[in-house]
Amino acid sequence: MHVSFFVFRRLLFILVLVYLPKYPLIQIIVFQALNITMVLIFLIIRPYKDDKVNIFSIINESTVVIIGFYLFFFLEEKSGSEFYAWLMIVIVVLMVAWNIVFILVMKLREVWKQLQERSRLNRLRKISEVEQKYLYFDYRKFFLSSLSQ
Repeated sequence: MHVSFFVFRRLLFILVLVYLPKYPLIQIIVFQALNITMVLIFLIIRPYKDDKVNIFSIINESTVVIIGFYLFFFLEEKSGSEFYAWLMIVIVVLMVAWNIVFILVMKLREVWKQLQERSRLNRLRKISEVEQKYLYFDYRKFFLSSLSQ
């Protein structure tokens, strides 16, 4: 469901931008409605198996909602609109940087777990090889031959 809604969200967003270019207020309202819906989906449905990814997605979508509220400042030409534009750029850059750090940490943990699992399997294989070596060893023959000498 999440993927289909995500695609529908993008499609609706693009359609609103293309077919309603003279109505920025409607564009912002649709944009915000879609973003708030995504936050609710992440809060209620929790589409990802990992809770960390769900929480991270909630934070990302909430940040996009906050950025969307700043868009209302651009509906009318105001003297402070340049400040809000730079503030939005800084927020987006920080969000992208945070996403990169989050993904890198998740991937490094994943690689670390795989290395640990590989190490564990190698130890088990070595133990198994030693056990197999001694399981096929004929103890009776060894002891009987030592008694006959």
